[in-house]
Amino acid sequence: MTANDNTAPLVESFERGGADLPGGWLSPVRGAAIRDFAEAGFPTPRTESWKYTNLGRLTRKDFDPLADVPAVDAAAWTDLFVDGCDRIVVVNGRYDAANSVVGALPDGVVLAPLSEAVEGAADFLTHIAQSEDAPLVALNTAFMRDGLVLRVPRGTVLERPVQIVHIVDGGGTALSVHPRTLVVAEEGAEATVIETFAGSGEAGYWTNAVTEIRVGANARIRHVKRQSEALTGFHTAVTQARLDRDARYGVSALATGATLSRNEIRVSFEGEGAECEMSGAALLRGRQHADTTTLADHRVPHTDCRQVFRNVADGHARVVFQGGVTVRQDAQKTDSSQSSRSLLLAAGAQADAKPELRIFADDVKCAHGATVGDLDRAALFYLESRGVPPAEARALLIRAFVGEVLETVPEGAVRDHLDGAIAAWMDNDGGEND
Repeated sequence: MTANDNTAPLVESFERGGADLPGGWLSPVRGAAIRDFAEAGFPTPRTESWKYTNLGRLTRKDFDPLADVPAVDAAAWTDLFVDGCDRIVVVNGRYDAANSVVGALPDGVVLAPLSEAVEGAADFLTHIAQSEDAPLVALNTAFMRDGLVLRVPRGTVLERPVQIVHIVDGGGTALSVHPRTLVVAEEGAEATVIETFAGSGEAGYWTNAVTEIRVGANARIRHVKRQSEALTGFHTAVTQARLDRDARYGVSALATGATLSRNEIRVSFEGEGAECEMSGAALLRGRQHADTTTLADHRVPHTDCRQVFRNVADGHARVVFQGGVTVRQDAQKTDSSQSSRSLLLAAGAQADAKPELRIFADDVKCAHGATVGDLDRAALFYLESRGVPPAEARALLIRAFVGEVLETVPEGAVRDHLDGAIAAWMDNDGGEND
């Protein structure tokens, strides 16, 4: 197998221990995936979709994807647990049964950690997120050990949200984890899925996540993601969703953690009448870097998509938004829009915005808008002139700026989960803006 200096340690790790990963039937799939990764290598800025994000800081570290690191006590992370949920907890890449809670489920529902479900109930696994031309997806396919499998049968509505919590604390070990989430909602099914990522560790770590979602005809999935990794961590993630006829898919993603992160959301409209709402925000300071890259691929007529993203950068942080819309030749009557706004709180902060509309049909409505600016001085003056302290006035304006993203999430514990991450970011300005 051909491998370069960056990929060789990972290829060697797979050759040494890949056979011990769960799911014997996946062995040929894993083998093909590691070969794809070795051939393609890590993405670089020479690739157009990666031009604003350089993984050099990540590739220079020797992360171990197979290290058997003792599990930390996840009870210390209970502030990440959403009340009223069925919950799967994964610590250092392995299922933590002690802190996972799954109550009584409707007939036919499959809800299990990947390491258990992969033995029989994960037939959609690797079919939705393909490894071709996606080296980090290939790497995840090769090394995936644990995560979540949720399958909701036809006509079933899950009243309780399902949360998957990923915690990484490798201590002195530079650990990489490759979690996989598979969600399949059959015709008329409904569910809410929450993905939460957090961690710590002086040696640093890397989370490389893949989420596959299939929304059947007239089914509905609400998907919420909170990325609160440690500042010693790296986070790369791909979400691939496929929507059938009259499907509804809403995804809201919030990023406040990791020294470098990239969240890629790809939605393929495969049935007429399908609708999608993508929203997200990144709040960064210091020298953090966050890249949000999206693609709405309208393949059939009469589909709708709305994208709303808000970014806040302080210190020398850098935020990136690349919003893609593809309307294929036969996808008439498409309605697709995107809005990206970035707020820079310091002279050293940076923002990049690249809307991409590729339209091959003539009877469509497509729009985009992108702005970059600083806090409204007039609004600050207005608040301060009415007795609001400067720091509080600044916080109010920042919260209002990202508020449109929160509005896409139903009120209750799930929205509170995201609001808690925003509040923690606002309260944690520990002089890291130099």
